Amino acid sequence: MITTRSDRCSPAVTRLLRPHVSRNIRKILGAVASLFFFSASMQAQTAHFGYALSTLGSGFSQPTYAALDSSGNLFVTDEGTASVYELTVSSGYSTVKTLSTAFGIPTGIAVDADDNVFVTDQSVAGVYELTVSSGYTTVITLGSGFSNPNGVAVDANGNVFVADTLNNAIKEILAVSGSIPPNPTINTLGGSYNHPTSVAVDSSGNVFVADLFNSAVKEIVAAGGYTTVNTLGSGFSYPAGVALDANDNVYVADSGNGSIKEILASGGYNTVNTLVTGLPYSAGVAVNSVGNVFIASFSGSAMYELTLNGGVRFGSAPVATTAPQTIPITFIFDTGGTIGTPSVLTQGAPVLDFTDAGTGTCTTNGTSHNYNPGDSCTVAATFTPTYSGIRYGAVTLSNGSGAPIVTGYVSGIGIGPQVSFSPAALTALHGGFNYPNGIAIDGSGNVYVADQFNNAVREILATGGYTTVNTLGSGFNNPVGVAVDGGGNVFVADTYHSLIKEILAGGGYTVINTLGSGFNVPNGLAVDGNGNVFVADSMNGAVKEIPVAGG
Repeated sequence: MITTRSDRCSPAVTRLLRPHVSRNIRKILGAVASLFFFSASMQAQTAHFGYALSTLGSGFSQPTYAALDSSGNLFVTDEGTASVYELTVSSGYSTVKTLSTAFGIPTGIAVDADDNVFVTDQSVAGVYELTVSSGYTTVITLGSGFSNPNGVAVDANGNVFVADTLNNAIKEILAVSGSIPPNPTINTLGGSYNHPTSVAVDSSGNVFVADLFNSAVKEIVAAGGYTTVNTLGSGFSYPAGVALDANDNVYVADSGNGSIKEILASGGYNTVNTLVTGLPYSAGVAVNSVGNVFIASFSGSAMYELTLNGGVRFGSAPVATTAPQTIPITFIFDTGGTIGTPSVLTQGAPVLDFTDAGTGTCTTNGTSHNYNPGDSCTVAATFTPTYSGIRYGAVTLSNGSGAPIVTGYVSGIGIGPQVSFSPAALTALHGGFNYPNGIAIDGSGNVYVADQFNNAVREILATGGYTTVNTLGSGFNNPVGVAVDGGGNVFVADTYHSLIKEILAGGGYTVINTLGSGFNVPNGLAVDGNGNVFVADSMNGAVKEIPVAGG
Protein backbone atom coordinates (compact mmCIF):
# COMPACT_ATOMS: atom_id res chain seq x y z
CA MET A 1 0.00 0.00 0.00
CA ILE A 2 1.38 3.42 -0.94
CA THR A 3 1.58 6.09 1.76
CA THR A 4 -0.85 8.99 1.94
CA ARG A 5 1.69 11.44 0.51
CA SER A 6 2.31 9.11 -2.44
CA ASP A 7 -1.43 8.93 -3.06
CA ARG A 8 -1.54 12.71 -3.31
CA CYS A 9 1.38 12.66 -5.75
CA SER A 10 0.17 9.72 -7.81
CA PRO A 11 -1.27 11.79 -10.71
CA ALA A 12 2.31 12.99 -11.29
CA VAL A 13 3.92 9.56 -11.43
CA THR A 14 5.73 8.98 -14.70
CA ARG A 15 6.31 5.77 -16.57
CA LEU A 16 9.56 5.73 -14.70
CA LEU A 17 7.47 4.80 -11.68
CA ARG A 18 4.52 2.89 -13.19
CA PRO A 19 3.43 1.97 -16.69
CA HIS A 20 0.88 4.81 -17.14
CA VAL A 21 2.07 8.42 -17.48
CA SER A 22 -0.11 11.42 -16.79
CA ARG A 23 0.26 14.61 -18.77
CA ASN A 24 0.82 16.62 -15.57
CA ILE A 25 4.17 14.96 -14.78
CA ARG A 26 5.56 16.17 -18.09
CA LYS A 27 4.66 19.72 -17.06
CA ILE A 28 6.26 19.25 -13.64
CA LEU A 29 9.42 17.54 -14.76
CA GLY A 30 9.78 18.50 -18.43
CA ALA A 31 12.05 21.23 -19.72
CA VAL A 32 13.02 22.54 -23.11
CA ALA A 33 16.35 21.10 -24.23
CA SER A 34 19.21 23.49 -24.80
CA LEU A 35 21.63 21.48 -26.89
CA PHE A 36 25.32 21.98 -27.29
CA PHE A 37 25.78 24.40 -24.39
CA PHE A 38 29.49 24.93 -24.00
CA SER A 39 31.26 27.28 -21.62
CA ALA A 40 34.82 28.33 -21.11
CA SER A 41 36.32 30.67 -18.61
CA MET A 42 39.30 32.70 -19.61
CA GLN A 43 41.96 34.28 -17.44
CA ALA A 44 44.84 36.18 -19.00
CA GLN A 45 46.83 33.68 -21.09
CA THR A 46 45.23 30.62 -19.51
CA ALA A 47 41.67 29.32 -19.52
CA HIS A 48 39.68 26.14 -19.05
CA PHE A 49 36.60 24.76 -20.71
CA GLY A 50 33.39 23.63 -19.12
CA TYR A 51 31.10 21.03 -20.64
CA ALA A 52 29.89 20.45 -24.18
CA LEU A 53 26.65 18.55 -24.81
CA SER A 54 26.65 16.15 -27.77
CA THR A 55 23.95 13.77 -29.04
CA LEU A 56 24.85 10.06 -29.27
CA GLY A 57 23.41 7.44 -31.61
CA SER A 58 19.81 7.54 -32.83
CA GLY A 59 16.56 5.60 -32.80
CA PHE A 60 15.74 5.98 -29.10
CA SER A 61 12.15 6.36 -27.95
CA GLN A 62 12.19 6.74 -24.14
CA PRO A 63 15.74 5.99 -22.91
CA THR A 64 15.62 5.67 -19.14
CA TYR A 65 18.93 4.58 -17.57
CA ALA A 66 22.53 4.08 -18.71
CA ALA A 67 25.67 2.24 -17.60
CA LEU A 68 29.24 1.72 -18.87
CA ASP A 69 31.36 -1.44 -19.06
CA SER A 70 35.10 -1.73 -18.43
CA SER A 71 35.89 -0.79 -22.05
CA GLY A 72 33.70 2.32 -22.03
CA ASN A 73 30.85 0.82 -24.09
CA LEU A 74 27.50 2.37 -23.15
CA PHE A 75 24.42 0.30 -22.25
CA VAL A 76 20.94 1.86 -22.33
CA THR A 77 17.43 0.76 -21.39
CA ASP A 78 14.68 2.17 -23.58
CA GLU A 79 11.11 1.92 -22.30
CA GLY A 80 9.57 3.09 -25.55
CA THR A 81 11.03 0.23 -27.58
CA ALA A 82 11.17 -2.26 -24.65
CA SER A 83 14.82 -2.88 -25.53
CA VAL A 84 18.34 -2.87 -24.13
CA TYR A 85 20.94 -1.25 -26.37
CA GLU A 86 24.73 -1.01 -26.52
CA LEU A 87 26.56 1.97 -28.01
CA THR A 88 30.13 1.02 -28.85
CA VAL A 89 32.96 3.33 -27.82
CA SER A 90 34.97 2.23 -30.88
CA SER A 91 32.40 3.89 -33.15
CA GLY A 92 32.35 7.09 -31.14
CA TYR A 93 28.99 6.00 -29.69
CA SER A 94 27.37 6.25 -33.10
CA THR A 95 26.67 2.50 -33.55
CA VAL A 96 23.61 1.31 -31.61
CA LYS A 97 23.36 -2.48 -31.13
CA THR A 98 20.22 -4.18 -29.81
CA LEU A 99 21.15 -6.61 -27.03
CA SER A 100 17.68 -7.77 -26.05
CA THR A 101 13.98 -7.17 -26.71
CA ALA A 102 12.90 -9.72 -24.11
CA PHE A 103 11.67 -7.11 -21.63
CA GLY A 104 8.34 -5.35 -21.12
CA ILE A 105 9.34 -2.07 -19.46
CA PRO A 106 13.13 -2.15 -18.90
CA THR A 107 14.27 0.65 -16.61
CA GLY A 108 17.40 0.33 -14.44
CA ILE A 109 20.69 -0.98 -15.82
CA ALA A 110 24.13 -1.69 -14.34
CA VAL A 111 27.32 -3.48 -15.37
CA ASP A 112 29.53 -5.46 -12.98
CA ALA A 113 33.32 -5.85 -12.96
CA ASP A 114 33.06 -8.81 -15.36
CA ASP A 115 30.86 -6.84 -17.79
CA ASN A 116 27.67 -8.78 -17.00
CA VAL A 117 24.61 -6.53 -17.42
CA PHE A 118 21.81 -6.20 -14.84
CA VAL A 119 18.36 -4.91 -15.82
CA THR A 120 15.16 -4.16 -13.91
CA ASP A 121 11.80 -4.71 -15.63
CA GLN A 122 8.71 -2.93 -14.25
CA SER A 123 6.22 -5.00 -16.24
CA VAL A 124 7.02 -8.16 -14.26
CA ALA A 125 8.61 -6.47 -11.21
CA GLY A 126 11.81 -8.41 -11.90
CA VAL A 127 15.58 -8.03 -11.74
CA TYR A 128 17.62 -9.85 -14.38
CA GLU A 129 21.23 -10.55 -15.35
CA LEU A 130 22.44 -10.77 -18.97
CA THR A 131 25.73 -12.69 -19.02
CA VAL A 132 28.61 -11.41 -21.14
CA SER A 133 29.84 -14.99 -21.67
CA SER A 134 26.68 -15.78 -23.67
CA GLY A 135 26.92 -12.60 -25.72
CA TYR A 136 24.12 -11.16 -23.57
CA THR A 137 21.65 -13.79 -24.78
CA THR A 138 21.26 -15.66 -21.47
CA VAL A 139 18.87 -13.90 -19.08
CA ILE A 140 18.90 -14.98 -15.41
CA THR A 141 16.15 -13.99 -12.94
CA LEU A 142 17.42 -12.57 -9.63
CA GLY A 143 15.17 -12.58 -6.55
CA SER A 144 11.51 -11.59 -6.22
CA GLY A 145 9.12 -9.44 -4.20
CA PHE A 146 9.82 -6.13 -5.94
CA SER A 147 7.24 -3.53 -6.97
CA ASN A 148 8.14 -1.28 -9.91
CA PRO A 149 11.91 -1.68 -9.48
CA ASN A 150 13.94 1.06 -11.16
CA GLY A 151 17.63 1.77 -10.58
CA VAL A 152 20.12 -1.04 -10.05
CA ALA A 153 23.80 -1.11 -9.04
CA VAL A 154 26.44 -3.77 -8.37
CA ASP A 155 29.28 -3.56 -5.84
CA ALA A 156 32.78 -5.04 -6.08
CA ASN A 157 31.63 -8.27 -4.40
CA GLY A 158 28.77 -8.85 -6.84
CA ASN A 159 25.99 -7.78 -4.47
CA VAL A 160 23.11 -6.15 -6.37
CA PHE A 161 21.30 -3.07 -5.04
CA VAL A 162 17.81 -2.20 -6.28
CA ALA A 163 15.62 0.91 -5.97
CA ASP A 164 12.34 -0.87 -5.19
CA THR A 165 10.25 2.17 -6.04
CA LEU A 166 6.64 1.40 -5.07
CA ASN A 167 7.80 -0.48 -1.95
CA ASN A 168 9.68 2.73 -1.02
CA ALA A 169 12.75 0.67 -0.21
CA ILE A 170 16.36 0.05 -1.17
CA LYS A 171 17.12 -3.66 -1.30
CA GLU A 172 20.32 -5.71 -1.55
CA ILE A 173 20.45 -9.08 -3.33
CA LEU A 174 23.36 -10.89 -1.65
CA ALA A 175 26.01 -12.56 -3.79
CA VAL A 176 27.83 -15.75 -2.83
CA SER A 177 31.43 -16.00 -4.07
CA GLY A 178 30.86 -13.07 -6.42
CA SER A 179 27.62 -14.23 -8.06
CA ILE A 180 23.91 -14.30 -7.21
CA PRO A 181 22.75 -17.83 -6.30
CA PRO A 182 19.26 -19.27 -6.92
CA ASN A 183 16.76 -18.07 -4.29
CA PRO A 184 19.18 -15.42 -2.94
CA THR A 185 18.95 -13.61 0.38
CA ILE A 186 17.42 -10.13 -0.03
CA ASN A 187 17.99 -7.45 2.64
CA THR A 188 16.17 -4.14 3.03
CA LEU A 189 18.55 -1.28 3.84
CA GLY A 190 17.90 1.48 6.37
CA GLY A 191 16.24 4.81 5.70
CA SER A 192 12.85 6.28 4.83
CA TYR A 193 12.18 6.91 1.12
CA ASN A 194 9.39 8.17 -1.10
CA HIS A 195 9.64 6.67 -4.57
CA PRO A 196 13.41 6.05 -4.76
CA THR A 197 14.33 5.68 -8.43
CA SER A 198 18.09 5.26 -8.80
CA VAL A 199 21.04 3.80 -6.89
CA ALA A 200 24.83 3.83 -7.19
CA VAL A 201 27.50 2.19 -5.06
CA ASP A 202 31.08 3.30 -4.35
CA SER A 203 34.24 1.26 -3.79
CA SER A 204 33.56 1.12 -0.04
CA GLY A 205 30.06 -0.25 -0.55
CA ASN A 206 28.23 2.96 0.39
CA VAL A 207 24.96 3.26 -1.52
CA PHE A 208 23.71 6.54 -3.04
CA VAL A 209 20.00 7.04 -3.73
CA ALA A 210 17.88 9.43 -5.82
CA ASP A 211 14.83 9.80 -3.55
CA LEU A 212 12.43 11.27 -6.11
CA PHE A 213 9.41 12.53 -4.17
CA ASN A 214 11.50 13.63 -1.19
CA SER A 215 13.55 15.72 -3.68
CA ALA A 216 16.70 14.46 -1.98
CA VAL A 217 19.91 12.59 -2.67
CA LYS A 218 20.91 10.23 0.13
CA GLU A 219 23.86 8.05 1.16
CA ILE A 220 23.36 4.77 3.00
CA VAL A 221 26.63 4.12 4.84
CA ALA A 222 27.99 0.59 4.54
CA ALA A 223 29.78 0.68 7.90
CA GLY A 224 27.38 -0.48 10.59
CA GLY A 225 25.26 -2.56 8.29
CA TYR A 226 23.52 0.08 6.16
CA THR A 227 21.64 1.68 9.04
CA THR A 228 23.03 5.24 8.83
CA VAL A 229 21.53 7.48 6.13
CA ASN A 230 22.92 10.91 5.21
CA THR A 231 21.25 13.54 3.05
CA LEU A 232 23.68 15.08 0.54
CA GLY A 233 23.59 18.67 -0.69
CA SER A 234 20.32 20.55 -1.26
CA GLY A 235 18.24 22.33 -3.86
CA PHE A 236 17.12 19.27 -5.81
CA SER A 237 13.71 18.89 -7.43
CA TYR A 238 12.59 15.34 -8.27
CA PRO A 239 16.11 13.86 -8.67
CA ALA A 240 15.71 10.76 -10.82
CA GLY A 241 19.24 9.43 -11.41
CA VAL A 242 22.57 9.15 -9.61
CA ALA A 243 26.03 8.00 -10.68
CA LEU A 244 29.59 8.15 -9.29
CA ASP A 245 32.90 9.07 -10.89
CA ALA A 246 36.35 7.66 -10.04
CA ASN A 247 36.70 10.16 -7.17
CA ASP A 248 33.27 9.33 -5.70
CA ASN A 249 31.73 12.64 -6.74
CA VAL A 250 27.98 12.15 -7.22
CA TYR A 251 26.26 13.14 -10.47
CA VAL A 252 22.52 13.75 -10.33
CA ALA A 253 19.82 13.96 -13.01
CA ASP A 254 17.82 16.68 -11.27
CA SER A 255 14.74 16.21 -13.42
CA GLY A 256 12.46 18.83 -11.89
CA ASN A 257 15.10 21.49 -12.52
CA GLY A 258 15.91 20.10 -15.98
CA SER A 259 19.60 19.94 -15.05
CA ILE A 260 22.58 17.72 -14.35
CA LYS A 261 24.35 18.45 -11.06
CA GLU A 262 27.50 17.29 -9.30
CA ILE A 263 27.84 16.82 -5.53
CA LEU A 264 31.52 17.05 -4.63
CA ALA A 265 32.90 14.33 -2.38
CA SER A 266 35.45 16.74 -0.88
CA GLY A 267 33.95 18.62 2.03
CA GLY A 268 31.50 15.88 2.88
CA TYR A 269 29.09 16.11 -0.07
CA ASN A 270 27.92 19.63 0.75
CA THR A 271 28.94 21.47 -2.43
CA VAL A 272 26.55 21.15 -5.39
CA ASN A 273 27.58 22.36 -8.85
CA THR A 274 25.14 22.71 -11.76
CA LEU A 275 26.82 21.35 -14.91
CA VAL A 276 24.13 21.90 -17.56
CA THR A 277 20.54 23.15 -17.60
CA GLY A 278 17.61 23.17 -20.00
CA LEU A 279 17.47 19.39 -20.51
CA PRO A 280 14.24 17.51 -21.15
CA TYR A 281 13.27 15.18 -18.30
CA SER A 282 16.29 12.92 -17.72
CA ALA A 283 16.66 9.91 -15.46
CA GLY A 284 19.78 7.90 -16.19
CA VAL A 285 23.32 9.20 -15.73
CA ALA A 286 26.65 7.38 -16.06
CA VAL A 287 30.23 8.66 -15.79
CA ASN A 288 33.29 7.29 -17.58
CA SER A 289 36.92 7.14 -16.45
CA VAL A 290 37.76 10.67 -17.62
CA GLY A 291 34.65 12.28 -16.12
CA ASN A 292 32.44 12.55 -19.20
CA VAL A 293 28.77 12.22 -18.23
CA PHE A 294 26.22 10.21 -20.24
CA ILE A 295 22.55 11.18 -19.94
CA ALA A 296 19.39 9.28 -20.86
CA SER A 297 16.72 11.87 -21.69
CA PHE A 298 13.37 10.11 -21.22
CA SER A 299 11.12 12.80 -22.71
CA GLY A 300 13.79 14.08 -25.12
CA SER A 301 14.10 10.60 -26.71
CA ALA A 302 17.86 11.01 -26.93
CA MET A 303 21.19 10.02 -25.39
CA TYR A 304 23.64 12.82 -24.60
CA GLU A 305 27.27 13.06 -23.56
CA LEU A 306 28.70 15.91 -21.50
CA THR A 307 32.37 16.12 -22.42
CA LEU A 308 35.13 17.98 -20.61
CA ASN A 309 37.78 20.47 -21.69
CA GLY A 310 36.50 21.22 -25.16
CA GLY A 311 36.32 17.55 -26.12
CA VAL A 312 33.39 18.08 -28.49
CA ARG A 313 32.34 14.86 -30.23
CA PHE A 314 30.66 15.39 -33.61
CA GLY A 315 29.86 11.70 -34.07
CA SER A 316 30.02 10.21 -37.57
CA ALA A 317 29.38 11.73 -41.00
CA PRO A 318 29.89 10.61 -44.60
CA VAL A 319 33.13 11.72 -46.21
CA ALA A 320 32.60 15.03 -48.06
CA THR A 321 29.06 15.31 -46.71
CA THR A 322 26.99 18.13 -48.22
CA ALA A 323 25.09 18.64 -44.95
CA PRO A 324 27.74 19.02 -42.24
CA GLN A 325 26.80 19.11 -38.58
CA THR A 326 27.38 22.43 -36.81
CA ILE A 327 28.03 22.77 -33.07
CA PRO A 328 28.11 26.25 -31.49
CA ILE A 329 30.95 26.40 -28.97
CA THR A 330 30.52 29.08 -26.30
CA PHE A 331 33.38 30.95 -24.62
CA ILE A 332 32.78 32.92 -21.41
CA PHE A 333 35.31 35.66 -20.61
CA ASP A 334 36.87 36.03 -17.17
CA THR A 335 38.82 39.11 -18.27
CA GLY A 336 37.90 41.78 -20.77
CA GLY A 337 39.48 42.76 -24.06
CA THR A 338 39.35 42.10 -27.78
CA ILE A 339 39.95 38.84 -29.64
CA GLY A 340 41.36 37.84 -32.99
CA THR A 341 39.58 35.83 -35.65
CA PRO A 342 38.81 32.35 -34.24
CA SER A 343 40.91 29.50 -35.62
CA VAL A 344 39.29 26.13 -36.37
CA LEU A 345 41.88 23.49 -37.29
CA THR A 346 42.28 19.83 -38.24
CA GLN A 347 45.57 18.47 -36.86
CA GLY A 348 46.86 22.04 -37.07
CA ALA A 349 45.60 22.65 -40.64
CA PRO A 350 42.88 25.22 -41.49
CA VAL A 351 40.01 24.67 -43.96
CA LEU A 352 40.03 20.87 -43.74
CA ASP A 353 37.64 18.61 -41.80
CA PHE A 354 36.74 21.15 -39.11
CA THR A 355 35.90 24.70 -40.17
CA ASP A 356 34.32 27.90 -38.86
CA ALA A 357 30.82 28.32 -40.31
CA GLY A 358 31.21 32.06 -39.69
CA THR A 359 27.82 32.38 -37.99
CA GLY A 360 29.07 32.37 -34.40
CA THR A 361 29.19 35.66 -32.52
CA CYS A 362 32.97 35.41 -31.93
CA THR A 363 33.23 35.80 -35.72
CA THR A 364 30.33 38.14 -36.47
CA ASN A 365 31.16 40.55 -33.62
CA GLY A 366 34.49 41.18 -35.34
CA THR A 367 37.95 41.71 -33.89
CA SER A 368 37.29 45.27 -32.68
CA HIS A 369 34.47 44.25 -30.36
CA ASN A 370 35.24 44.73 -26.65
CA TYR A 371 34.30 41.90 -24.27
CA ASN A 372 33.78 42.48 -20.55
CA PRO A 373 34.29 39.87 -17.82
CA GLY A 374 31.28 37.55 -17.90
CA ASP A 375 30.51 38.22 -21.57
CA SER A 376 30.36 35.28 -23.96
CA CYS A 377 30.65 34.55 -27.66
CA THR A 378 30.29 31.44 -29.80
CA VAL A 379 32.26 29.75 -32.57
CA ALA A 380 30.06 27.73 -34.94
CA ALA A 381 32.29 24.74 -35.79
CA THR A 382 31.33 22.36 -38.62
CA PHE A 383 32.58 18.87 -39.46
CA THR A 384 32.99 17.72 -43.07
CA PRO A 385 35.35 14.70 -43.01
CA THR A 386 37.84 14.47 -45.85
CA TYR A 387 38.90 10.91 -44.99
CA SER A 388 37.30 7.92 -43.31
CA GLY A 389 38.15 7.06 -39.71
CA ILE A 390 38.52 9.23 -36.64
CA ARG A 391 39.54 12.84 -37.23
CA TYR A 392 40.96 15.26 -34.65
CA GLY A 393 40.87 19.04 -34.56
CA ALA A 394 40.77 22.10 -32.35
CA VAL A 395 39.10 25.48 -31.91
CA THR A 396 41.48 28.21 -30.73
CA LEU A 397 40.56 31.66 -29.48
CA SER A 398 43.33 34.28 -29.47
CA ASN A 399 43.62 37.72 -27.91
CA GLY A 400 43.80 40.94 -29.90
CA SER A 401 47.56 40.47 -30.33
CA GLY A 402 47.16 36.99 -31.79
CA ALA A 403 48.40 35.03 -28.76
CA PRO A 404 46.27 31.93 -28.04
CA ILE A 405 44.00 32.32 -25.02
CA VAL A 406 42.34 28.90 -24.98
CA THR A 407 42.15 25.82 -27.19
CA GLY A 408 39.29 23.32 -27.18
CA TYR A 409 39.56 19.95 -28.90
CA VAL A 410 37.05 18.42 -31.30
CA SER A 411 36.75 15.01 -32.94
CA GLY A 412 34.55 13.17 -35.41
CA ILE A 413 34.42 10.00 -37.47
CA GLY A 414 34.41 9.96 -41.27
CA ILE A 415 32.38 7.22 -42.93
CA GLY A 416 33.44 6.05 -46.38
CA PRO A 417 35.35 3.36 -48.28
CA GLN A 418 38.99 2.72 -47.53
CA VAL A 419 41.27 3.33 -50.50
CA SER A 420 44.18 1.05 -51.44
CA PHE A 421 47.23 2.28 -53.30
CA SER A 422 49.87 0.38 -55.25
CA PRO A 423 53.39 0.33 -53.75
CA ALA A 424 55.29 3.53 -54.47
CA ALA A 425 58.95 4.38 -54.69
CA LEU A 426 60.79 5.12 -51.44
CA THR A 427 61.98 8.73 -51.42
CA ALA A 428 64.35 10.40 -48.97
CA LEU A 429 62.68 13.62 -47.80
CA HIS A 430 65.75 15.36 -46.48
CA GLY A 431 69.23 14.75 -45.13
CA GLY A 432 71.20 16.25 -42.26
CA PHE A 433 69.57 14.30 -39.44
CA ASN A 434 71.59 12.51 -36.78
CA TYR A 435 69.72 9.54 -35.32
CA PRO A 436 66.16 10.71 -36.07
CA ASN A 437 63.77 8.99 -33.69
CA GLY A 438 60.14 10.06 -33.12
CA ILE A 439 58.02 11.27 -36.01
CA ALA A 440 54.55 12.85 -36.35
CA ILE A 441 52.50 14.41 -39.18
CA ASP A 442 49.98 17.25 -38.98
CA GLY A 443 46.84 17.85 -41.03
CA SER A 444 48.73 19.69 -43.77
CA GLY A 445 51.20 16.84 -44.22
CA ASN A 446 54.11 18.61 -42.50
CA VAL A 447 56.46 16.13 -40.83
CA TYR A 448 57.88 16.63 -37.32
CA VAL A 449 61.04 14.76 -36.33
CA ALA A 450 62.83 14.25 -33.00
CA ASP A 451 66.42 14.61 -34.27
CA GLN A 452 67.97 12.94 -31.24
CA PHE A 453 71.75 13.36 -31.58
CA ASN A 454 71.40 16.86 -33.03
CA ASN A 455 69.39 17.76 -29.88
CA ALA A 456 66.74 19.32 -32.09
CA VAL A 457 63.11 19.09 -33.19
CA ARG A 458 62.69 19.62 -36.94
CA GLU A 459 59.74 20.37 -39.20
CA ILE A 460 59.86 19.24 -42.84
CA LEU A 461 57.35 21.37 -44.74
CA ALA A 462 55.01 19.58 -47.15
CA THR A 463 54.85 22.62 -49.45
CA GLY A 464 57.63 22.59 -52.01
CA GLY A 465 58.01 18.82 -51.97
CA TYR A 466 59.47 18.43 -48.49
CA THR A 467 62.61 20.41 -49.31
CA THR A 468 62.40 22.98 -46.50
CA VAL A 469 63.44 22.00 -42.97
CA ASN A 470 62.80 24.27 -39.98
CA THR A 471 64.20 23.88 -36.48
CA LEU A 472 61.54 24.36 -33.78
CA GLY A 473 62.44 25.78 -30.40
CA SER A 474 65.79 25.02 -28.76
CA GLY A 475 67.44 23.70 -25.62
CA PHE A 476 66.64 19.99 -26.04
CA ASN A 477 68.86 17.16 -24.82
CA ASN A 478 68.35 13.92 -26.77
CA PRO A 479 64.68 14.42 -27.76
CA VAL A 480 63.13 11.07 -28.64
CA GLY A 481 59.32 11.21 -28.85
CA VAL A 482 57.21 13.73 -30.75
CA ALA A 483 53.45 14.16 -31.29
CA VAL A 484 51.06 16.77 -32.73
CA ASP A 485 47.63 17.67 -31.34
CA GLY A 486 44.52 18.84 -33.16
CA GLY A 487 45.63 22.46 -32.93
CA GLY A 488 49.07 21.80 -34.43
CA ASN A 489 50.97 22.16 -31.14
CA VAL A 490 54.02 19.88 -30.97
CA PHE A 491 54.80 17.76 -27.90
CA VAL A 492 58.34 16.48 -27.24
CA ALA A 493 59.86 13.89 -24.90
CA ASP A 494 63.08 15.73 -23.95
CA THR A 495 64.67 12.53 -22.75
CA TYR A 496 67.91 13.46 -21.01
CA HIS A 497 66.32 16.52 -19.40
CA SER A 498 63.57 14.16 -18.17
CA LEU A 499 60.96 16.68 -19.29
CA ILE A 500 57.87 16.80 -21.49
CA LYS A 501 57.67 20.01 -23.51
CA GLU A 502 55.06 21.66 -25.72
CA ILE A 503 56.07 23.88 -28.64
CA LEU A 504 53.11 26.15 -29.32
CA ALA A 505 51.91 26.46 -32.91
CA GLY A 506 50.83 30.06 -32.26
CA GLY A 507 53.82 32.37 -32.52
CA GLY A 508 55.72 30.33 -35.07
CA TYR A 509 56.84 27.47 -32.82
CA THR A 510 59.08 29.66 -30.64
CA VAL A 511 57.24 29.41 -27.30
CA ILE A 512 57.98 26.27 -25.25
CA ASN A 513 55.99 25.14 -22.20
CA THR A 514 57.09 22.43 -19.77
CA LEU A 515 54.29 20.01 -18.86
CA GLY A 516 53.99 18.06 -15.61
CA SER A 517 56.97 16.83 -13.58
CA GLY A 518 58.54 13.73 -12.05
CA PHE A 519 59.63 12.01 -15.28
CA ASN A 520 62.81 9.94 -15.55
CA VAL A 521 64.14 9.50 -19.10
CA PRO A 522 60.77 9.68 -20.90
CA ASN A 523 60.74 8.21 -24.40
CA GLY A 524 57.60 7.75 -26.49
CA LEU A 525 54.56 9.99 -26.16
CA ALA A 526 51.17 10.48 -27.80
CA VAL A 527 48.30 12.96 -27.60
CA ASP A 528 44.60 12.07 -27.89
CA GLY A 529 41.70 13.94 -29.44
CA ASN A 530 40.99 15.85 -26.23
CA GLY A 531 44.60 17.06 -25.89
CA ASN A 532 45.61 14.71 -23.06
CA VAL A 533 49.27 13.65 -23.34
CA PHE A 534 50.44 10.08 -22.66
CA VAL A 535 54.09 9.36 -21.81
CA ALA A 536 56.26 6.25 -21.68
CA ASP A 537 58.30 7.18 -18.58
CA SER A 538 60.99 4.56 -19.15
CA MET A 539 63.23 4.68 -16.06
CA ASN A 540 60.21 4.96 -13.77
CA GLY A 541 58.74 1.89 -15.48
CA ALA A 542 55.42 3.69 -15.92
CA VAL A 543 52.97 5.03 -18.46
CA LYS A 544 51.63 8.43 -17.39
CA GLU A 545 48.92 10.82 -18.50
CA ILE A 546 49.18 14.60 -18.39
CA PRO A 547 45.51 15.65 -18.42
CA VAL A 548 44.58 18.76 -20.37
CA ALA A 549 42.26 19.66 -17.48
CA GLY A 550 44.12 22.13 -15.27
CA GLY A 551 46.48 23.16 -18.06
